[in-house]
Amino acid sequence: MKSMSSCVLSPNTPKPTSEALLHWRLQQLPPTEIQAAIAALPSSGKINKPPSDLDNWSLHHFIEVAGHLALVEADTVKAAQLAQNFRNPIHPGRAASLGQVCDRGTACSAIGALEHVIPNLS
Repeated sequence: MKSMSSCVLSPNTPKPTSEALLHWRLQQLPPTEIQAAIAALPSSGKINKPPSDLDNWSLHHFIEVAGHLALVEADTVKAAQLAQNFRNPIHPGRAASLGQVCDRGTACSAIGALEHVIPNLS
């Protein structure tokens, strides 16, 4: 997969997101494997139990479950956790409700997490 950094300035280029890539990867696993990870994580205090349908998960759910299953490296989990706060201002409604501004630095931080996810899933 090519580097996403070159796509940041091209608004017409479709961009995969960390959620989309992790969703795709988790769908390839047996449901029992995902359920075992879900059962283990709330007891560790890392996440609340996610919805049963992957389509309703947030980045937090995807990254914690993928990390628990060793689909992504520990550094990728950390990068995605940090990027979560930078992702929120990219969504206009969320940015307005939080009173935050999305700028190039915010966008690059979110892309940085994606740059960690891609090689882990390749």
